[in-house]
Amino acid sequence: MEPLENNTLPVRPTPPRVWPVFGALIGVFLIQALGGAALALGLHAWRGTDLFAPIEPTVELVVILAAFTSMLFAAVALTAGALSPTSITGRLRLGFARRAALITAASVVGFTALSAMLDAILALVPWRIDSSTLELLQEALRQASGANLLGAILFIGPMTGLGEELFFRGFVQTRLRERWGRWPAIVGASLAFGLYHFDPVHSSLAFLSGLLLGWIVEASGSLWPAVAAHAVNNSVAVILTALLPEPSRAVEMWLLTASLPITLLAVAFLMRTFRRVGAPVPGGLS
Repeated sequence: MEPLENNTLPVRPTPPRVWPVFGALIGVFLIQALGGAALALGLHAWRGTDLFAPIEPTVELVVILAAFTSMLFAAVALTAGALSPTSITGRLRLGFARRAALITAASVVGFTALSAMLDAILALVPWRIDSSTLELLQEALRQASGANLLGAILFIGPMTGLGEELFFRGFVQTRLRERWGRWPAIVGASLAFGLYHFDPVHSSLAFLSGLLLGWIVEASGSLWPAVAAHAVNNSVAVILTALLPEPSRAVEMWLLTASLPITLLAVAFLMRTFRRVGAPVPGGLS
């Protein structure tokens, strides 16, 4: 499939300002914090519990938070794209890459394998690494079944994948790319992506994952392979957490052994494909 012509980034006579990016990052953080606090107060008031008591994680709460943050990210990115003097498709890189099906499939396989590899490494390290965010999320998802499980798959998978990619790779990375170049933009957007997971361990994993997603977007010129990879990976993680018991060290070792070569092969395939198709879009990001 040929790329859309309006998938190109505009040529600017002067570098664009980056303060809207940092303003959006701060604004989203404040809205998330206020929204989370309001939700916590509302739950305590409804249950008649102490306002300062910890809230027990439930799958319903996880789904609500995922839906809220996803819609927030998407709304900010789409608003920024709509206010841009160029087309929203070009601003957020919503056109299709050349050989879109191959690139998307390889991105899904590579990103899912990378996530499995990072999770296995985390489980196999000889020292204990606490991650309250991941543990609470996993505890809630283990309760999921039936309609709750379907809701978790939908909102944590496709909806979160779309919302976060629109914001971090479509809006933040694209603007930083215009100002600072490819790799500073990838690293900057990945740092923001990691920080917004609000947990040292989860943030570190998100940062490393964001580097691969950012590279895919830059090399392909399209956001959609990253959206697909993010959505599929999250959906698989929800299903495995809800339906399977916590894996043993032997299983984690097997996952690490299998996921490492799969990740490398997928990245090598993507690099070869990108070289063959040349520049991602006419006059675009190469």
